[in-house]
Amino acid sequence: MVLAASELATNAVRHTGTRYTVRIAVQPNLIRLEVTDASSVFPSLQGLTDSHRGLRIVDAISESWGIDGNTGGKTVWAEFDL
Repeated sequence: MVLAASELATNAVRHTGTRYTVRIAVQPNLIRLEVTDASSVFPSLQGLTDSHRGLRIVDAISESWGIDGNTGGKTVWAEFDL
């Protein structure tokens, strides 16, 4: 989970140039990691080069991940089973 947090935070810094927040929510069967930034551009696994492998890492190590748009930006999240 630390690796996923690092990758998502790095993506926020590198690709959005905005401030970001990290949130961790513990639920009975999983931990949800969320990184929220002020960019409305959604990342995608399609067409990523080797130098942009952060999302591939998150995809490989998490149970699931996704993106939720919100007012003034987006939240990229990943979930991990407990």
